[in-house]
Amino acid sequence: MSDIAAKIAALEAQIAALRAEAPPPAQRIEADTASDNIQASAGRDALVLREITIAPGGTLVVGGQPLDLPPDPADIQAALVAYLHSLFERYCFLNLTGLAGGARQARVELRSVFVSVRTDYTIPDLGALLGEQADDAPRRSTRMTLKSPAQLSDDLRRWLDELLPPEDRQWLVAADAAPQPDSGRAAPDDHREQVVRMLQARRTALELIRHEPALVLLGDPGSGKTTVLRHLALGFAHARLHADAPGAALDPELAWDGPLPLPILVQLRRFAEGLSGPPASADPLLRHIEGVLADDRLDALARHLLARLEAGSVILLLDGLDEVADDTRRAWVSQAAARFQSRFPKSRVVLTSRIYAYRDTCMLPPPFRVVTIQPLEQPAQDDFLLRWYRAALLQGSELAGDEQERAAQERSRELIDALSRRPRLREIAANPLLLTMIALVHQHRYRLPQQRADLYKECLLLLLDQWEQRRAEGEPAGLAVELGVPDQTDRLALIQPIAYELQLCGREEASNREARRWLLERFLDLANGDGERAKALIGRFLDFLEGRSGLLIARDIKERYAFPHKTFQEYLAARELIRSERMLEEIVDHRHAATWREVILLVAGQLVAGGLVREARAIAWKLLDADPEGSEGFYRSAALAGEILEELGGVLGREGQSLKEQVVTALVQLVQGGALGANERVDAAFLLARLGDPRLPAPKHPAYWCDVAPGPFWYSDDQKGELKQVCLDYAYKIARFPVTNAAFADFMEAGGYEREAWWTPEGWKYSQRSRWSEPRYWRDSRYNEPTQPVVGVSWYEAAAYCIWLTEHGHRERWLPADAEIRLPTSLEWERAARGDDSKRRYPWGDDPPTPEHSNYGETGIGQPAPVGCFPLGAAGCGGEDMAGNVYEWMCSTGEQPERAQKDFTPDTGALLSWSYFGDSSEYLCCGSRIRYSPCNWNYSWSFRVLWSPRST
Repeated sequence: MSDIAAKIAALEAQIAALRAEAPPPAQRIEADTASDNIQASAGRDALVLREITIAPGGTLVVGGQPLDLPPDPADIQAALVAYLHSLFERYCFLNLTGLAGGARQARVELRSVFVSVRTDYTIPDLGALLGEQADDAPRRSTRMTLKSPAQLSDDLRRWLDELLPPEDRQWLVAADAAPQPDSGRAAPDDHREQVVRMLQARRTALELIRHEPALVLLGDPGSGKTTVLRHLALGFAHARLHADAPGAALDPELAWDGPLPLPILVQLRRFAEGLSGPPASADPLLRHIEGVLADDRLDALARHLLARLEAGSVILLLDGLDEVADDTRRAWVSQAAARFQSRFPKSRVVLTSRIYAYRDTCMLPPPFRVVTIQPLEQPAQDDFLLRWYRAALLQGSELAGDEQERAAQERSRELIDALSRRPRLREIAANPLLLTMIALVHQHRYRLPQQRADLYKECLLLLLDQWEQRRAEGEPAGLAVELGVPDQTDRLALIQPIAYELQLCGREEASNREARRWLLERFLDLANGDGERAKALIGRFLDFLEGRSGLLIARDIKERYAFPHKTFQEYLAARELIRSERMLEEIVDHRHAATWREVILLVAGQLVAGGLVREARAIAWKLLDADPEGSEGFYRSAALAGEILEELGGVLGREGQSLKEQVVTALVQLVQGGALGANERVDAAFLLARLGDPRLPAPKHPAYWCDVAPGPFWYSDDQKGELKQVCLDYAYKIARFPVTNAAFADFMEAGGYEREAWWTPEGWKYSQRSRWSEPRYWRDSRYNEPTQPVVGVSWYEAAAYCIWLTEHGHRERWLPADAEIRLPTSLEWERAARGDDSKRRYPWGDDPPTPEHSNYGETGIGQPAPVGCFPLGAAGCGGEDMAGNVYEWMCSTGEQPERAQKDFTPDTGALLSWSYFGDSSEYLCCGSRIRYSPCNWNYSWSFRVLWSPRST
């Protein structure tokens, strides 16, 4: 072995010398194993020894066994620089064809128009830190409720370290400290309010990527999931390549502790294509990444990847779980991501998916945190539009700098004003992709469509306008004339087969050969059956789509084509499906495929927009009849039929009304019966709320209430094991569900915020001072569906609702004169939740919580669910949602949990049940409580009411 080792060392020295002096393509080395005589001879593929072979890339084979030589550091550095340049070139520019007019393609840097997107995640445990939670809380006190920094959770401490400078952290966690003004700084109270508002805000996707070791980023189509990953990869690449150059500073949200990690962006649909079964380790994903790097001739970097991953110097960006075609492969991909994160826990992992595709076996376990991108808020929309027009005017504009800025301000203001006058478009503009389309259309057509499908069409036609520019530029008459398709809409029909066939294949890329084959039939018609001419036209057409319009993106030197965004493919596939004589049959065939859901809805929307209401209704009828009643497929089809009803809007007619009744009946069965998983039930409940949910009775109906008998029960904190037996000697009724937005709207419509008689004295004073006129989050689409629990309400507002409902019940005579509606005491609430004389830990018993029992963190919904979606978690009395979903106000204190207190001063604390949709399972027990000032409110705080004898 010593001789072989010496020979290996000699060979390594020769290899190093050859690398340093640019050797010929390959060499052959012959050695006499009985002596030290080693001779080299030329060869093409490898360095070969009688016992030792050195293949390209540095693999050393000794006695037939491979032995890897470490890559040269210079090679690694060169590969790293090449890789960062490739990231920069790939993601630096947005394709904004047509933005500035003319034939030239506009190239606008992504970072010049990027605006950060917020998620549904807020910092946990802030309530233990901040004495005042409400945005408009009085400034009478800067005192914090937390006495010692040691009381901070590790997660909260990390957030404060990341978001606040040391001076703010110091006063925030000190009981008697307040921020001190200094030069150029706001007064203490103003500064405190700014800090509190910032901490209470929903965290951005980039902040969470920086904070979480493993993250799942969900979002609707076009919500910005992929753009976030590309912005991050681009930012890191630019900062590493140009560390000393002006303007190389990172986006502040990308600020990183320590060296920047190496971003690796993986398209999950490509990874999934190589899977033959569920992965047993991290190896399949690791091999795929190494293969992608090797394909880009970055072998040295690929060979160094393992060390980087183990050191935590990589951030893996897994894009597009929803783009994996079927549920089985999506589950495999999720398993691969989980195993990869477990194998390399020091390296961050981010995975993106559309919301509908992330469910059941695709859901990732801890430490993955699941968050959902929220609609773009109006200030962010306005900021984007200004950035957009600045970028647009840089392309081909003859205006000077100041004139460009004024023009950008004017044009963006025109569009902002137009959106303000058209609420439906303002709602659409909350989607970043659609907002970009709106800006494109406004830039060129000076008008804005109302419907989503119309907007897609306008944007596609805008891109096709490039055809008309050939004449203006002195080029030949153009492809449009030669093809004989002067009408733009007909031109869209030429592109549709590619989109449709890709949709059938469950892919987003077509080979050049596939694209030509799929177009051939349509172009043969245009060429009057002349095959050669049809093929020539197809070639010109593909060149135009890729080079002139941007409707197709060419990859691998035009060997593969893809649409710029999946939304374009889905819209065009829907248009093609409408042309088919088998439209209904094909929709039925694809009804359960997640990748076809948006296509089917776009078909229905286009039919309705074209006045073909009967045809749209026929789709829904077909879906209802497609599966055996009561099966999982039946309920999924019914939910899709319900979404088609939404596309119909108010255009129902008698037949449509019958259809709606059947759909609603099926959805009610789904929500109440638990036939599908929690996430699908919640989606169905949201749909029911928009169609009209018949599940929820009014307070005057007996079904609204659950009877609670007198008797002993166990009370107090399950978490600490401090249960004691107490007894309530009177009967009462408690509401089956928390008060919904629809129910609270009745209070508001009755003048609830204007009638002093319905408020407690302290509540009225505080309400007037704070100028409340509605719950906080009342206009937030995440919280204002009719059947969601009302949130953003203080104890004072909950008490006012109870006083109003008592008066209403007496007037309508469904409530006896000797009874009242009020909030429950802590004892009453727990008696209803825990039931009779038992020590059950949870309302449903002692079985450990699962997402079927409750809406909590593991359920992954990320917002209050419509009430009544978790029948398995019901209490013995029939009360639902008594664990998770929302906190619930009570009318007692921790010191006197049995006493129904009529009013509270702002500096005292009322109890709430302590579990909500973002909590871990440990807080779901019946005795969890927390105390807050009655003037506080939060996006997770609600209440349920109690029917009580006056004497209690």
